[in-house]
Amino acid sequence: MLINTASRAQQLMSLLKAKFGDENVVLKDSSVFKEYYAIRFRQPVDHFDTTKGFFMQTVLLGHNDAGKPMVIETNGYEILPYQTVKYRSEPAVILDANQLIVEHRYYGHSMPGTTDKTWLNFQQVSADYHALKNAFEDIYKTRWVSTGGSKGGVSALNYSFYFPKDMDATIVYAAPVLEGVEDERITRFLDDKRETATGKKIFAIQKYLFQKKAVLLPVFLDVLKFSGLSSDDIDPEVLYDFAVLEFDFTYWQYFADFDKLVSRNKKVLAQLAAKGFKDSSILVSQNDSMIAAFPMCISFLLDRRLSEPYFYQSFTEMGCYGYKEALFEGYLKNKNYSFEFLAGRHPGYSRSYISSFKKFLKQRLTHTILVYGAEDPFTSCKATIDATADNLLFVIPLTNHLTQLKDLGKPDKEKVRKALAEWLDTENINL
Repeated sequence: MLINTASRAQQLMSLLKAKFGDENVVLKDSSVFKEYYAIRFRQPVDHFDTTKGFFMQTVLLGHNDAGKPMVIETNGYEILPYQTVKYRSEPAVILDANQLIVEHRYYGHSMPGTTDKTWLNFQQVSADYHALKNAFEDIYKTRWVSTGGSKGGVSALNYSFYFPKDMDATIVYAAPVLEGVEDERITRFLDDKRETATGKKIFAIQKYLFQKKAVLLPVFLDVLKFSGLSSDDIDPEVLYDFAVLEFDFTYWQYFADFDKLVSRNKKVLAQLAAKGFKDSSILVSQNDSMIAAFPMCISFLLDRRLSEPYFYQSFTEMGCYGYKEALFEGYLKNKNYSFEFLAGRHPGYSRSYISSFKKFLKQRLTHTILVYGAEDPFTSCKATIDATADNLLFVIPLTNHLTQLKDLGKPDKEKVRKALAEWLDTENINL
């Protein structure tokens, strides 16, 4: 059996090296796939003008059986830490499928040799996926499924927009379709949450953290240091303000359970203390301890490799959200806390793009399953689709940005099974 496995791996490796070059294919050990490869794939910087040059895009291939479906995961960012050789996306598990994880252009190791982000748009990103599909479809002459979560889910929907015939099915999680540089629907969502018992508690904590800013600001900087973060070139007080402003959004997006937040904060403070953090004595109340959540609230601002391409896309096509600064008048150093300073030079927000994209989702999207968590602020901007089309959209109660198909009730799981069986011509669905 070991000889046969090695033989199969050698056969696939030879094929991949012939396609992509010896130096661009690395075989890795995996406990969940028979064969696993890290591949560097050559992509044009501009798919419509190859004189602009090329870059190498990182993809991870998990292979079990060429006769089984292929799931292509459209990452919104770099290859993430959890996407190791042991990782299978939920659709790959449900379909017992092969898997191709694609790092997003301008992130991680998939960087064009230019700081010019002109070619960082959904049309070029979708063309990347299309080129990969063309490169692998002679090996996987079977059903193809795209999937992605959050920004990766938006990428998957755009892939369907630009190349509607490439995929047999699409499964997206928590994918917001934002309108404008500050989508007011998120503001209204948080306004509504602020009227709930928990929302009032979160708002009171935010005001408390602002009132104690002078005392907690040095502690905040120590928390960052022992978390492996630094304020970079952002004014520390402004960064503190960002963390408090972001606090309620982060709570509803990833917790929506106050006890879970408190428990996590205790663990974080214990971990920081083990690294040398000595300011715990200043955090005399439970409200003080909420500062332990600050790295989670603003880490995306501090990693420029992440924030600069993200906000470039936000302020050109993807859209963004803003804060209700007036709620905290008198506490903020600045009047406005927009993320646009991280977008760099950009051509401005494209309303023609979002108009065309929304029209596609409502009128021509097909064979797509969309999953949202009811407690997630981004769900206020869920995709609008034709209720009579061949799609499914679920908003799952009591779940957040991390919701999955496994969180569905039995009747809805049966709807998913029926749809996938029809679209993919298979009964092998493990949900």
